[in-house]
Parts: sequence; structure tokens; C-alpha cells
Amino acid sequence: MGYQRGWDRERDLREVLLEQRAKDAERGFTGSGPHRADIRVRSGGVGAADVLSRGQQKLVVCAMKLAQANLFSASRGQDAVILVDDLPAELDVRHRIELCGVLVSMRCQMLVSCVDTRDLQGCWAGLDPGQYRVFHVEHGCATPGTAT
Repeated sequence: MGYQRGWDRERDLREVLLEQRAKDAERGFTGSGPHRADIRVRSGGVGAADVLSRGQQKLVVCAMKLAQANLFSASRGQDAVILVDDLPAELDVRHRIELCGVLVSMRCQMLVSCVDTRDLQGCWAGLDPGQYRVFHVEHGCATPGTAT
């Protein structure tokens, strides 16, 4: 794993921002800074994005985020709140169920979105219906829904 901080490592961030100020103002956004940071995952000298499927890439990112949530919980003494946007996307049924099992085992508050609730069928084994709620969101309005 490698970390790229989002600006030239040979220079101070303040110096970079001052130099690019006019250009950034013209573009309407800041082109350098911590918001441009990235983590590069490699295996055998090859970038993960070059050899992993989209589903595998998603699982790597989820593993990293869940590890971060565990570290947060351990260091702060309070549970993290986890948001997983479009959980079923790029994941087959087996991996959806495994990921949901990990989420359930963490016993923290989570918000999970998906396009079709049927894609999460069987993913919440071990949870009583009173332990979760389903909402249908359409045009910015949330209404109670039903799990399938």
C-alpha cells in the first residue's frame, strides 16, 4: 500500500496553494491538497485496479473502511456509524451476505442503500426485524418500507 498525499511531496502545502491560487480560482476548485490524497494498493508490483474485478476492488475498500471503523471504536470508546452506498453493486450474492455478516457482527449503527431491496434478501440473517428499519426514498422523501 502506498499513500499519495495530494500535492508535490518536495514542497510545503502552503507554498503549493499560494502558487496555484489564481489557477484554482479560475477553475473554481483547488487542484492540490489533502482532498486529492489517494491510497494505492499494489500486489507484486501491479496496481490492484489493474488485476482486481470491480467487486474485488469494492471488497478491498470495504475491508479498509471497516478496519478504520474498528480502530475508531477502539480508540474513542464509541461505535462508528457506517454508511454503505449501493451495497449490492458489483458484489455477487455470496459476497453481499459475507459483507453484511461482518457489518452485523460489528454491532454498530449502519445505513445501507440499494436500488432494489430484493438484492439484500438473506443478507441480514441473525437480526431480528426489530433491529433494523427499511425506508423507501424517492424524490428526496423517505417513507417506511418493508424488507423483502
